[in-house]
Amino acid sequence: PNEVELMSFRERLRQDEIKKELDQFRKQNAQEMIMGRNMLDEEKSILDAENVFARNDRFPKAKHGIMFR
Repeated sequence: PNEVELMSFRERLRQDEIKKELDQFRKQNAQEMIMGRNMLDEEKSILDAENVFARNDRFPKAKHGIMFR
């Protein structure tokens, strides 16, 4: 094989490696985003519940108007 063929073969190998790394990174990134979103949702529902309890303490008469989502 001549020099040019070797070069292009090496280049293709390198591009494959880069593509694999990038795919791996994207997958991991997506998983981390999903986990982060789930944590935020959990955090939000805890805060919502705490707000409901705080409101009930301040306005005991309004209890029937408050619904959990």
